[in-house]
Amino acid sequence: MSRPTRRREEPADSLELLLDAVCNMFGTIVFIALVAALLAITRSGASADESLLEIGRERERQLAELEDLAQRLEKDLERYTAPEIDGGVADSEEKVLAAAGEIARRRELIERYRETAEAAKEELENLGARIDPLREEVKRLDAAVAAAERAKSRPLRTPFAQEVELNEFVVVLWQGRLYPICDLRQRSPNRCEWLRAWHPVHTVPASCATPVFVCGFGGIDVQREILLRSDAGIEIGPPGALAANRAFVEFVASLDRSSDLISFVVATDSFGSFSAAKQAFLDLGFSYSVAPLAESARLPRFRDSWIDGRPQGF
Repeated sequence: MSRPTRRREEPADSLELLLDAVCNMFGTIVFIALVAALLAITRSGASADESLLEIGRERERQLAELEDLAQRLEKDLERYTAPEIDGGVADSEEKVLAAAGEIARRRELIERYRETAEAAKEELENLGARIDPLREEVKRLDAAVAAAERAKSRPLRTPFAQEVELNEFVVVLWQGRLYPICDLRQRSPNRCEWLRAWHPVHTVPASCATPVFVCGFGGIDVQREILLRSDAGIEIGPPGALAANRAFVEFVASLDRSSDLISFVVATDSFGSFSAAKQAFLDLGFSYSVAPLAESARLPRFRDSWIDGRPQGF
């Protein structure tokens, strides 16, 4: 049940009543003035003077009433003080302004997030093109780590050479690359011809020669002069890299580990690459021999000689 409320008088109602009284008073004064003027015209001089005095008295009385009304009006106006500012409204305005600022900040933050998302989307689209090379690199690194682990865990022993009944094929290590001298993919029935089956990729066959070539039942006396291609060779790389090299795989496919001996001839600038090259052949089951190249300064022209005897391998 609600309690009845009393209607509050509005300041405008009292002011309107007061203004109506003032207007009526001015109307009365004007009317009296007109009547006095008419009487003054019709009466004699004495009556006119008396009328004028009466009008003066009436005017003073009306003025006094007007002054009294003015004072009452001022008092009424003083009672109606100016409305106070509502603190709650001011707080609400501040909150609205703060909310507007927060909305603008969040819009800017969302725009930055959108730009970041667009950049991330482009990065993801380009990521696919980089995955395959990274996988290949990971495989190469895994092979290198495995080779390093094998080398670390292998018991230390001093290798010793022994005579072997194997076919010896020379591979030159120069500038960190492996240069097969002969191409053994199609072997001639004459074993002597294997010594000058120049490899067309890694040598310059037109500049290769055998100034001395005695090979047969009478013995072997062969001197070879080979020109290596400076821009060729199979890159050795870190341990394990050769196993993934297509050119190396094709070269090894032309050899037979049960009957072929790899003879390393190592230039002075490739001593560091010898270990990785040797390990690649050992992993495939090949025997090897090694000799330093005393005439490294003369490369890419390489010379060697062959005489009767059995090769020694490790």
